[in-house]
Amino acid sequence: MATKPAPEDNAARDMSAAKAARASFERVAIVASETPRAQEALAALEGENSWVPISEADAVVVLGGDGFMLQTLHSMLDAGRIIPAYGMNLGTVGFLMNRYDKRAAVM
Repeated sequence: MATKPAPEDNAARDMSAAKAARASFERVAIVASETPRAQEALAALEGENSWVPISEADAVVVLGGDGFMLQTLHSMLDAGRIIPAYGMNLGTVGFLMNRYDKRAAVM
């Protein structure tokens, strides 16, 4: 019977995926919902990378919950410019998002 990976293994895998995404994209934006948790994460991550405005980005890191991810995706559809989005869960459910671990680098 297969064993379920430890939560730390999942977090490490998620962070590795984010780093791989950063290596693939030269210009990455970061957006965050207005929730305190997402704003705290944004403040912690803003100095870690050279983020660009979403209008100039090749990809975007989305900090928040499923609703904010959907809002971000809909905004891209409305603007007619769709880029890859990597969601970090700072909401309640996080069904569409990846695990966020403030101890790990996003990129």
